[in-house]
Amino acid sequence: MIYIRCDASEVIGWGHFKRCLILAKYLVKKTSVCFLMVQPDDAVKTLLLEENIDLLELPSGLSFSQELSIYPQHVKNIILDIGYRQTLNHPDEFNLYLKKLKCASIQTIIIDGLDDDAFRHPEAPEVLAYIQPYWGVTETTSPHSKEWFYGAEYILIDDIYVMSYHKRHLNSLNNILITFGASDPQNNTAKVLRALSVMDIKQKLKVVIGPSFSETHINEIDEICEAHNIDKVLAPSNLLDQYKWADLAICASSTSRYEAAACGLPVIFTAIYPQHVKLSKTYAQYGTSKYIGYCEDVLETDWQTYIENFLANLSNYNSMINTLEQLKQKQSGAANLANALLKILNL
Repeated sequence: MIYIRCDASEVIGWGHFKRCLILAKYLVKKTSVCFLMVQPDDAVKTLLLEENIDLLELPSGLSFSQELSIYPQHVKNIILDIGYRQTLNHPDEFNLYLKKLKCASIQTIIIDGLDDDAFRHPEAPEVLAYIQPYWGVTETTSPHSKEWFYGAEYILIDDIYVMSYHKRHLNSLNNILITFGASDPQNNTAKVLRALSVMDIKQKLKVVIGPSFSETHINEIDEICEAHNIDKVLAPSNLLDQYKWADLAICASSTSRYEAAACGLPVIFTAIYPQHVKLSKTYAQYGTSKYIGYCEDVLETDWQTYIENFLANLSNYNSMINTLEQLKQKQSGAANLANALLKILNL
């Protein structure tokens, strides 16, 4: 059996949970899987139930180390995808948790971020495996782990995107999709919509409202959309139809970039944390996207200016389309990673 420790919330977002769920869909074909989560909302519970994956709800207010006392006694294998800001800002506590897992003889696997958004503690105990499922892994020093799985071969996006690539038409940009994840804690959606609403553009707009958007944020988006006749998509189970519809997406430094790329969709994106700036610049170097900057530094007028210039000259757009064709994914990263993990876990 494999346990997966992750979280999803209005503040954290859903990226960690969604990629763990994608991986779990393959793991559960060979062994039982149970998620360990603090106060998951109903949408999360529904997704796990649909995939026949167990859930153990953990009480809030505990440190990771304190949680160990309420883990099932038979936990032997655990995957950790808890490298969000709250954890990375307190590395000593996370390191203590890892040491206690090792003392309990629990085989530990870490899914981590990149560069400034990665956990690399000098005193961290050796773990069984360390995973960085991204394009552009630039670390040259191996992590303190027996196995290291990294790169495009292990990118964790749903297979529906991997199998749905299609090349956009050059010089034809008619539909723009705005999507900032399941929760958008930085409220980028409303900022971009306000910028677009005062622009004189011919493109049709569609905005995605995630399942964990705050009520205040939803109300703000509703007001803009109603005033400017912008279509809304409320809490979709996936974004495949929206990616197929769009010629361009505006999004964040999250999983959406990889999903869009797999579907052949160019994106303009912003970094949602300062620690994402370096990796966002690295990602943009592939040519499949355009990076506008860290969201707190990007004003509505900056969005307006950038988008107006982008739409006025589609040479950048055409280049992105052609580059995406060269980087088309040919296999499921989730399947590759699940097979590798099951092998090292002897399951």
